[in-house]
Amino acid sequence: MGRINFQYGKFIKAKKFGIYDGIEAVNSTPFDFLKLEPPKSEVLINNGVKHIIMSFDKNRKKSLHSGLIPIGEGCFIGNNINEKGKKDFIFIYYEVTVKMMHFFIIKNRNPRNKTNFGVELLQYFRSLDLIN
Repeated sequence: MGRINFQYGKFIKAKKFGIYDGIEAVNSTPFDFLKLEPPKSEVLINNGVKHIIMSFDKNRKKSLHSGLIPIGEGCFIGNNINEKGKKDFIFIYYEVTVKMMHFFIIKNRNPRNKTNFGVELLQYFRSLDLIN
């Protein structure tokens, strides 16, 4: 895997249920907070979605909305339609012990085999010492 352009931010569990507040935007992630909730749609549940992730801009317009599918311990993948109408790939690594979410967004990437790409990203981000 060559060099990958990505945005990265760290989010910590807030007191409000399902909310994670941004604590560090390493590569200017556009989100101040992330909201997680369980999927309600049977279609999403049947396709393996464990969480819905969302965020909103300052005008309360939804700027992130994706189903998250687990690919390993603490690792989730999804995608988001960006402002240009293209899909961005989302990779999340969750540290349970400190309730911290590492959020990565890879712009304009929609790989055919998302699970394999997610596993490759896990190794890549570990090689950069961004996650353990």
